[in-house]
Amino acid sequence: MEVCVDSFESALAAVQGGAQRIELCSSLEQGGLTPSLGLLRLIRRRLSSELIIFIMIRCRPGDFIYDDNDLSVMEEEIRLFIESNQQINGFVLGALKPDGTIDIENLKRLIELIPKDISLTFHRAFDFISKWELGIDQLIQLGFQRILTSGQETNAYYGRKCIRHMINYSQNRIIILPGCGINVTNLESILRETGAKEFHASARISYYHNDSVEGNLLDETVEQEQRLSSQEATKILRTHEASIDLEVKCPVKYYEVNYLGANNPPEDRQAQARIGSNDSSMYLFGVFDGHGGHWCSDTIDQRLFEYIAVSLRPPNDLEEIMQKAKTMSSHGQDNISSLLLHSYYDSYKDMRNSKIKEIHQTKLLKHIEEVYTTFDSDYTDISGALENAFIKLDRDICAEAIPTDTQETNEDLLQICTSGACACVALIKDTDLYVANCGDARAILGTIDDNGNSSVIPLSNIHNTNNPPEVKRVLSEHPSNEYHSVIRYDRLLGLLTPLRAFGDVRFKWPKNYLQEYLQPYYKKSNAVPQFYLTPPYLTARPEIIKHKLTNKDKFLVLATDGVWDLLSPEKVVELIFNHQKGIQSFDRFIINKNENNKSSIKLHQISKLLSARKQTIKNQPIDQNSATNLIRHALAYTSKGQFDSKLLSDVLTFPNPRSIRDDITITIVYFNQDYIDQRDK
Repeated sequence: MEVCVDSFESALAAVQGGAQRIELCSSLEQGGLTPSLGLLRLIRRRLSSELIIFIMIRCRPGDFIYDDNDLSVMEEEIRLFIESNQQINGFVLGALKPDGTIDIENLKRLIELIPKDISLTFHRAFDFISKWELGIDQLIQLGFQRILTSGQETNAYYGRKCIRHMINYSQNRIIILPGCGINVTNLESILRETGAKEFHASARISYYHNDSVEGNLLDETVEQEQRLSSQEATKILRTHEASIDLEVKCPVKYYEVNYLGANNPPEDRQAQARIGSNDSSMYLFGVFDGHGGHWCSDTIDQRLFEYIAVSLRPPNDLEEIMQKAKTMSSHGQDNISSLLLHSYYDSYKDMRNSKIKEIHQTKLLKHIEEVYTTFDSDYTDISGALENAFIKLDRDICAEAIPTDTQETNEDLLQICTSGACACVALIKDTDLYVANCGDARAILGTIDDNGNSSVIPLSNIHNTNNPPEVKRVLSEHPSNEYHSVIRYDRLLGLLTPLRAFGDVRFKWPKNYLQEYLQPYYKKSNAVPQFYLTPPYLTARPEIIKHKLTNKDKFLVLATDGVWDLLSPEKVVELIFNHQKGIQSFDRFIINKNENNKSSIKLHQISKLLSARKQTIKNQPIDQNSATNLIRHALAYTSKGQFDSKLLSDVLTFPNPRSIRDDITITIVYFNQDYIDQRDK
C-alpha cells in the first residue's frame, strides 16, 4: 500500500494505518506538488528508517505541459533532494506534449539527474495520454518502474477494467499502480478485478478502518461521529425491500425485491407484471440499468412491458382494448396499460411529467392499432414477441424526439433518447422461462444438481467487451477499415461500455440528425462522436435464452451490474440457498406434522432433526428478505466471509456513493414447486 501524504501528521497516520510506502508531496487539494525539504527531514528524523519514501516532483498545479522555466525549477528541486543526503527511494514525475503524448525529451532531461538505484513513477498525467499502450512501452524504455493511473477515468473504480487491460499488456515489465478514489469500500473490488499487486491511496483523512485486506486501510472523509448504528444501517438497507406472494395456481410462488441507490436520483429501475390471456397468464420481471441519467431507464420501466403485452395479445384482444381505450378521456389514458397487463409492486416513482405521459400513451394506442391492422406475426411466438417489443420501443423512443411539422423539439424527449438503459427481462409461462437481455444486467438460475448441491445456470450474456462473440458481432456490422475505431478502450467508439442498449441516439442517429437536432444542446463538445462513419453502432435487439423449468430449479435472480461488480453468480446462488435455510429457523419447530404418526419417529431421528435445527439457528440471518441479504453481503462482508458493521456504516454514509459503487437492484423469483411438479406429470 502506497499512501499519498502532504504533512507530518498524515505521514504518521499512514504509517499507523499500515502503509509501507508514502508518496510525499504538498498541496493535495491541487493534485499534489513538490514537498518541502524540511518536511522530508522531519519524517526521516521521527518515523521508521524502513519507511519507503517517493518524492513528488511537480512545480505547479494545472496541466502537465511544461516550458523551459518549469523544467529548470524541477531540475533544481531534484538536485536539492538528492544533495540533502536524506534517504530517498523514488521520484514521482511526468510530462506531456500538447498533442497528448509523453514528452520523452523533457523527461530525459529530468531523469538524467536521478541516480539509477532510485525508483521512478510516472504520475497520473498518464491518464491524459491518447494511446496508453504506446505510453507504457515508452515509459519502460525510459526506465520507469511504475505508472500511477486511474484507468483514464475520474477514479480507479470507474477505470478498473482499463487498469486490468494495462496490467495484462505490461506483462510484468512495469508495475501498474491503481490510484485515485480508492478507499476501504471499493479496495477489494478493484484489486480483485484488476489483478493489481500494489495500490495508491490518499491520506486526506482523519479515520482508519480495519478491513479484510492485511493491515489497516485509510478511509476517506468518514468521521467517527458520522457512524451509523447497526439498527440505522439495517433500516436504510430495508427501505425499499418487498416480498410479494402471487396467485396460488401459477409457476411463481413469490418474489423478493430491493434496491440501494448510488446515483442521485437512482438510474436503476425494476418492474413486475402479469399478462392475462384466454389460455393462461404470463409473468414478467425486469431490471433496467440507466446511464447518462435516469430518463431512459424510467421510460423503459413504464413502457417495455406494455409493448411486450401488445406483441403477445391475440387480434381479438387488441380490438377490444382499442375500443375501450378510445372511450377513455384524455386524462384517463394511462388506464390503457391496465387493459394490457396487471402491474405488481413498484417502489420507483414515475419521473415523467404529464405531457410526456400523454405522448407515450398516444404512441401506445397507435402501436396497438398498427399491430392489429398489420397483424402478420404469430402472437404465440414468445421469443419473437420479446424481440419485436424491444426493437419497436427503442425505435419509438429514438423517433419521438425528432421534431415534426406539428411538434417542435421537446427537450424532455431528447433527454430520454440521449440517455440510455440496459434491460434484462424474464417471462414465465407455465414451465417455460424466457430471458431477453440487452446490455450488462444479468439473469441466473439457482438450481440443485443430482447430488443436492446448489449450482448456477446462466440465462444471459453480458453485452460488453468482456464477451468476445459480442465484440465480433459489433465489428462484423462495420467495414474492416473501422476495426480499430469501433471499439476503443473497451468502449463503443471509446465512449459507451454496453454494446446493446435502449436510447443512446448518439450511437444510432444519422450524422446529419446529430448535427441538426442534438448539437445545439452540446455547447462545449461535439455531439457527433469521433470516427462516426457508419451508424448505427448500437442496437436494442435482445439476446433471448429459453429454459424449461424442472423441480430442480428453485429461483431466478435478475440484477443490474451494481450487484455483479461485487458478487459472482456462484456467490449469489450460494448466499440465497444459505439464507433460505436460515430463514427456516424463524418458523416454529415441529418434530412431526402428522399427528397420527408421532410414535413412529425414532430417537436418533429426533437427534438428527435437532442437530439440523441447531445449525439453522446458528446461521439465522439478520434479514428475512434475500435481496436485502445480498446487498448486505455485497457491501459489508469481507473476503474472509465476516460481516463488518463498521464497513457497512462507512459505505452507507460515504458522501459520494457513486464513486465507490453503482446502483444495486435485485429481483429474486421463487418457483412454485407444486405447480411445476404437476406440469411435469
